[in-house]
Amino acid sequence: MFNILLGRPKNLNTFGVEKLMESKSIKHVAIYLRKSRDDGEFEDVLSKHRDTLLALVGSRSWTYRLYEEVASGEKIEARKEMQKLLRHVEDKLYDGVVVMDIDRLGRGENKDWALIKDTFLNSETVIITPRQIYDLEVDNDDVSFDFMSIFARIEYKTIKRRMKQGKEAGAKKGMWTNGKPPFPYYYDKNTKSVLVDEGKRPIYRAIVEKYLSGINLGHIAIWLTDNKIPTPYNIKPDGRDKGWSNVTVQRLLLSEIHLGYITYGKTRTKRGQVEIVPEDERIKVMGTHEKLKTQGEHDAIVERLMKNRLMNPNSRRNTFPLSGLLYCEKCGCRMQFRVGKSKKQGQFWSALCYHHYKDGSKCEQKGKVLDEEFFDALYERIINVDPNILQEIEQQGRGYNDTKTMIAVKEQEMQKHKRALDKLHESYEEDMITKQVFMERKTVRTRQIQKLEEELQDLRKVVVDEGNYTTMEQIIERIGQFRELWSEAVTSEEKNRALKKLVERIVYNREGNRVELTVCYR
Repeated sequence: MFNILLGRPKNLNTFGVEKLMESKSIKHVAIYLRKSRDDGEFEDVLSKHRDTLLALVGSRSWTYRLYEEVASGEKIEARKEMQKLLRHVEDKLYDGVVVMDIDRLGRGENKDWALIKDTFLNSETVIITPRQIYDLEVDNDDVSFDFMSIFARIEYKTIKRRMKQGKEAGAKKGMWTNGKPPFPYYYDKNTKSVLVDEGKRPIYRAIVEKYLSGINLGHIAIWLTDNKIPTPYNIKPDGRDKGWSNVTVQRLLLSEIHLGYITYGKTRTKRGQVEIVPEDERIKVMGTHEKLKTQGEHDAIVERLMKNRLMNPNSRRNTFPLSGLLYCEKCGCRMQFRVGKSKKQGQFWSALCYHHYKDGSKCEQKGKVLDEEFFDALYERIINVDPNILQEIEQQGRGYNDTKTMIAVKEQEMQKHKRALDKLHESYEEDMITKQVFMERKTVRTRQIQKLEEELQDLRKVVVDEGNYTTMEQIIERIGQFRELWSEAVTSEEKNRALKKLVERIVYNREGNRVELTVCYR
């Protein structure tokens, strides 16, 4: 029994490997490497495993393909490389899969292990480790695999429990256990403590002082972006900085970490769902790191933010007739409005573009005073539909019909390939073609079907989009509703509601004294 659980003795294992090598020809294999995110594994573990497995494959003169990822072994759905490997194993692309140990394939739930086992068993693919080769068609190897899957799951749960206990114990002592600390802190691995980045300290203090002096979140975000201060959160997958936002600034201002506290256990996972933990159940202690704001400053920040939330939005931000509708043609951003006063005009509105590019430069769009003449011209443009728009609507209708025809043709073509694939399977099962011919033809057919599925998916999206296009009849009906609402509108809010009944957006562009408005209907 212990030979099954813990692995065969060396002489028996060697005999088993050689015997299997004789009965099954292994020429092309996959190498799968996984370093766990949450098991506390060292950084160099992946390279050590890679060297070991490459040496094993090299000693047997096998050809190979490498699959490598850094991911928890709990769920296959979160492991892209493992999903790809299983698809390729299912397609019988390999004679075997080389792993450092069975638990590298997974430590997850029973359904994941069942999927792994069925995939290898049905494809007659062996699992190869430095110590043993497992052929799941052999009873002993099958039972051994089942036991190892159970032990891998138990080991994973034990590691997670110990790590959680360690984090809780550290948090109670005021130690940092929450991953990357917020701006302007950083985690020092040598001292295992959170320190302040002295280059970022004055920036954080400037954020606090500016907000307490009355400057709003948006202007602070623009100031940070203009000064090319890297953001702590808004980094795109390609590594480019998206710039600061109101939310990022607010997060920093509200954080109690800068007040000196360590909080652990804000969320927990139950049956795969993340939920917020009540404050009285969290661990919250004074940390060992340096404070960067006082309790008085924090209370003043919270008070101002709460006041802004409770205040009626229209009292903080005036609603103008074109609010949410006017967009700049030069940069594509929504334009903003400013109220001004003059002795000649009294109170007036101006439309301006405040957009800043990533290099810090401002959009070159010139603003415009929204006077009576402007709104009269806009009204005429809205109710008299541009001939170019009429032509575009007609083309959209024709395009919709053409797309539906294309879908029907593609669907027929895909059914043809699927029937051919079914016949190919029948030919293989009846020994009419060899395995090599079967695999080559299957690969070609599968690629053709996959390509058609992708094309159909794109075409169906187009049909949905085109089906939602506005018809000429709908526009005429909405223009009538708009004219009625506009004639009765008195306040800016009423005019804004009237416009939004009909208009999706208005694109603004000014060159010299010439202003062009392009109306996009709903």
